[in-house]
Amino acid sequence: MEFKYKTQLSEISVQPCPCTHNFQPRTKVGFRFVNRESTANDFLPVAIRDNLDKDLKCDHFALSFFTSIESAQNRIRSLSNKFDVIERYGGYIGRIELLPTDGTSSLEDRKGHFGLHQYSDVTFHQRITDYIAADVVDSLESSSENSYAT
Repeated sequence: MEFKYKTQLSEISVQPCPCTHNFQPRTKVGFRFVNRESTANDFLPVAIRDNLDKDLKCDHFALSFFTSIESAQNRIRSLSNKFDVIERYGGYIGRIELLPTDGTSSLEDRKGHFGLHQYSDVTFHQRITDYIAADVVDSLESSSENSYAT
């Protein structure tokens, strides 16, 4: 299958991009920062979203996901000390079932983060099954007020 952004990926200095040793098709649940009503713009890699053009790395074209709601909440809280995460990422964390036909993903790191290079014909924004309010101030609390299913 062909990768989305394949032209840009082919221009990365370190090849292959994505690394076939680290990135494999996998089935897993992923959590990603999104808006309350997710759009395709919630699934742009940082290279496209931030219009990066210098010192590009393969990872800049991977979508960031987390393996658990707790890992995603921890990350958004840590980022909230640096900038307005609600404005940048949206105020929610979306849950999505990822399939081998979606692209290739890395294994998660110690903080529960993994990257996914999506295939060209894949979209995600309509596949979110749950939206959980991002908790940037208080500790994670599960309640009916901050979570809903689609």
